[in-house]
Amino acid sequence: MFRIRLAISVLVIVLAAIVAGNILAQPAWLSGFKYRAIVTLKENIGIERESEPVTVTLSVSPGEIKDPLTEVRVVNPEGKEIPFQIHGIKKLDGKIVSFDVTFLANVPANSKVVYVIYFVNPTATKPQYSTDLNADFKFKTVDGFTMASGILSNKYISLKLSDASGEGNVTIGGETLGVTGWLGGVFFTRPPPKDGWFFTWGKEFNVTVVKGPIFIDYIVHFVNWQPEVKETFVHYKLYAGKPLIFITSEWKFNGKQTLDRIATTCYFKYRDNPSLPSVVYPSNGKLVTDVNTGNDRDVPDWDGTWVYVYNEKTRLSAGVIMLPGTNDPYGFRTGGGAVTPYLNGTFRSATVEFAVFFFKGGDYKEVEKMYKILNNPLEVVGVSIETAPAKPDYTGYYVAAAVAVIAVTTIVFMYAKYVRKSAKGG
Repeated sequence: MFRIRLAISVLVIVLAAIVAGNILAQPAWLSGFKYRAIVTLKENIGIERESEPVTVTLSVSPGEIKDPLTEVRVVNPEGKEIPFQIHGIKKLDGKIVSFDVTFLANVPANSKVVYVIYFVNPTATKPQYSTDLNADFKFKTVDGFTMASGILSNKYISLKLSDASGEGNVTIGGETLGVTGWLGGVFFTRPPPKDGWFFTWGKEFNVTVVKGPIFIDYIVHFVNWQPEVKETFVHYKLYAGKPLIFITSEWKFNGKQTLDRIATTCYFKYRDNPSLPSVVYPSNGKLVTDVNTGNDRDVPDWDGTWVYVYNEKTRLSAGVIMLPGTNDPYGFRTGGGAVTPYLNGTFRSATVEFAVFFFKGGDYKEVEKMYKILNNPLEVVGVSIETAPAKPDYTGYYVAAAVAVIAVTTIVFMYAKYVRKSAKGG
């Protein structure tokens, strides 16, 4: 009977210690912040994620936060502050009611991790974060429209954008390719053309540049470009620590006319270029090599996922990866060494979203893997908002400690009783 009571008492002590330890192990609240968001991320496809962008939208009462860039902090699972970027600020009657927070997350394959976002602190000072992103742009105004030329880069890619031709020359691994802005199109060529591409921006457009420690977004807004096109937006986005350029084209057609078929602008040229002469792409479960036919015809068996272009001699490689935001591609239009997916149907608007992935060496499997990652982003399985307590609450700890003391006292008395009984028996 003594041994049973002793075992029960020891078990009580262990459980009390676990409870107290869990309470004390909870992350300390950053001083001065009114709220925190507990963000749980999950990796679902068995591929480890490194520095993957995650965006969380936070809402506040009107006017509760004055400057999100100053009054926000992001903490990783190790309790360390990490860089973040504020964007997508929405206001009501001039007062902030919501904003987006983007940060880079690391999550092991098939795992969950927790990041914490602290927000609302009028006494906070603006944090200074450094990443590998750099942006150097020059703006000018012509006939009332704003143009910008310059360079955006990270440790992998340097992208130079021209305000006149819309061309974007990319340098990677000592090689220079051309990634043009033909309404979001992509051309691979070496050397880049001296006089720009066959298409220029024109004059009626405005350029804005959104930049921060996590991403740079170069945005071109076209107006009055074609009679049937009301307006068009083209985005070039570069993230910190990623060998990727994200390109998005948004077309809004006028309300009086729809188009039965439009050529989207994931458009790339490869056949007559010495830098990347070969192509591989998936179709019906098989790999097709070199889709160029030299004729203007459709290739409807393309499955709308990714295209891999490469040079066997230099081992220079690139991938064009379709992203979920794209309207359903119908197929490839080819001709003159160029291929472009197009849409089939009737549209009042269209969006083409894709990423250009650059690397040296490797093979199509690298592009295939990146396609899986980009089309299966980390899942935000929960965002729990907590309010800062008036003072630290250690009630649970005290209860656990009291239970442990009672259990220890019980063991001492039981042991003393056992010793006395043994002495009498002896």
